[in-house]
Amino acid sequence: MKKFVWKGLVSLVTFLAAAAARNVATSAWSKVSDTEGPVNPADESVSWPAATGWALLAGAAGGIARVLGRRGSAAAWKTATGETAPGIQTA
Repeated sequence: MKKFVWKGLVSLVTFLAAAAARNVATSAWSKVSDTEGPVNPADESVSWPAATGWALLAGAAGGIARVLGRRGSAAAWKTATGETAPGIQTA
């Protein structure tokens, strides 16, 4: 049962973190380039520098959000239950 609850918590937090990361990446892109982020970087009308720049920015934002989400979930689990989250190995 604990694993089921843990997976649900992580899934929810990961979804929210991904949405926040997309908003952060879009906002950062808009400030740097004075344009909206590419809707589809594979579209031929998007230049290679814009497509690769967007991929780097979105990938970094997504990776950071994933780490923050998982660490935050693990900390919340430990606070709520007093136990390490299922599947999390300590060093």
